[in-house]
Amino acid sequence: MNNLMVIDGIEVRRDAYGRYSLNDLHRAAVASGANARTKEPGKFLSSQQTVELVHELTNTQNLGVDPVSV
Repeated sequence: MNNLMVIDGIEVRRDAYGRYSLNDLHRAAVASGANARTKEPGKFLSSQQTVELVHELTNTQNLGVDPVSV
């Protein structure tokens, strides 16, 4: 399995369970300089879009592990 994805020139790594690196996703989100304050890692997990993504991943995939632990 390829554990590397590129978003706008930023490499986003995945671990052995297929989970994406939040740090890499944060770097990709703020790479253009737009919305830097709203894309801070501390706000990432509380955003409605992320909550919906985690819910969708939890309900539709059988990864054998939770997609995120908080």
